[in-house]
Amino acid sequence: VKTMADPMHSLEKVPAAAACLAASIRGMSPAMCAYKGIQDEPTRDAVLSYLDSIHAE
Repeated sequence: VKTMADPMHSLEKVPAAAACLAASIRGMSPAMCAYKGIQDEPTRDAVLSYLDSIHAE
């Protein structure tokens, strides 16, 4: 398995990908959110707000 990481601002070039990621995060179980490190509601809300703002542009 090869893991790749890009800065979140790279999604600004692909708004549809930002929308897809936001939908995926919203569909995650609490256990998956904990595994991904976004179990903290303020953190998750901030990420979702940013992703939504990209798609809304």
